[in-house]
Amino acid sequence: MKIRQKIMALMMTTIMVGTNLLSLGAQVIASAPELENQNKQTNNANVEFNSYLEGEVHSKTFSEEEEAKLYLYLNVKENGYLKNGIVEFVDANYQIETSEISGESIQKVEENQIQFKQINSNQEMTIEVPIHMKEQTKIAQDNFSKISKVVLKGTYVNANGREIAIEKEISNQITWKKEASVEITGEITKYIPYQQGEEYGVFVQAKINSGVKEHVLPIQTTNLEISVPQVNGTNPERVTVVAKSTKGTNGVDNGNAFTTNNYQYNQETGKVTIQTQNQADDQGKVAWEKANDEYFINYLFVGKEIYDVTVAQLEKAKQTMLTQEEKEAGMENENAITGDIQVVANLNLYNGEETVITFNGSLPYAIEDTKGSLTDLELVASEKINKGYLYANYEKTATEKQETTFTLNYATYIYDTNINNQIQFTESKQNYVADENEHEIGNNAITKQVKISQTI
Repeated sequence: MKIRQKIMALMMTTIMVGTNLLSLGAQVIASAPELENQNKQTNNANVEFNSYLEGEVHSKTFSEEEEAKLYLYLNVKENGYLKNGIVEFVDANYQIETSEISGESIQKVEENQIQFKQINSNQEMTIEVPIHMKEQTKIAQDNFSKISKVVLKGTYVNANGREIAIEKEISNQITWKKEASVEITGEITKYIPYQQGEEYGVFVQAKINSGVKEHVLPIQTTNLEISVPQVNGTNPERVTVVAKSTKGTNGVDNGNAFTTNNYQYNQETGKVTIQTQNQADDQGKVAWEKANDEYFINYLFVGKEIYDVTVAQLEKAKQTMLTQEEKEAGMENENAITGDIQVVANLNLYNGEETVITFNGSLPYAIEDTKGSLTDLELVASEKINKGYLYANYEKTATEKQETTFTLNYATYIYDTNINNQIQFTESKQNYVADENEHEIGNNAITKQVKISQTI
């Protein structure tokens, strides 16, 4: 039986931290050269190059508050000179601070390389390179502990004018350590006694937002355990979960990848469990968005007695309903329907080593009146029309005017097909906004195509 549908209408109108490294990181380290045995000698005795971290080491862990720096050492010894010198940062889990790198011998600094002017004999230098962790919406799984390369390339011209290609590669392992905590918010968004055909009941919906506070680390797996509210001392007969967005975990903004396989409901224990994973793509990268997940947990309490008791409770609560000022002053409506939703969250994070952060808390609620509706419709994407198209048509006659096509995307949420077995879309008059004022389009707009896609 299909118990939840989400319909998209497209209207086209013209800290538990362990010590085990990720398996991928462990493989990289196992195959890497002995970092501290590297030397500064290039393929020519007159040119020396090295890259290292503070303390002249090639492996270091940087905490969130610590200033991270990489050092470059370059020396042209007794005779000759180095021209066309370039240092490249290859396959790194960091970005160099281009605006903070300077020196008389530096010609140009780009995102992943430093270009040098001619370096003459007996010219020795050490360059400080500030770095910070690479943050992108898609990152490699080993982004937080990785061995990367710093490569010098150039042409050495000796005392006899002979040109010799120079190349030297140094490996450094940089580990980024960040502290993270779970962020959970939520509320009761719907509380509706309903009667559909011969079925009486109460529909309750909780909205839960989950993620990493300030999004400091990407999520590998989100695990939520959410208690169910009781009505008249009973657990709900049916529970569905709709993900409006799982962008915080796996980068999917519309939640379409979330299905009934992602959650379970145990009526005996009164618990709903949700699991969302952030799996690597074909390039081995995972999502890291500055966002939280948003879930709608829908509770269906079925029965005429439950319906009657709830209607009576809400009617009594409405008679003593508090004003907003009274609520802000801490006053309570003694007749309100009150309770708590318990939330236990375990988030596995990508962090270079096994990292699990947890949350265990409650979200209190107080219901004084019927709240919300049985379905929701929202505009999830709207295009802006370039003024140039409109101005181009302004002076033209009716036969000369050109069509301007724009697309509207609506999402309709049907939380239970037992109480909503059909929906009807009605298109109202189209308006447009110009200079923050709304205007009627009138008969100047027509709907050319309607597409409907369905997610179960």
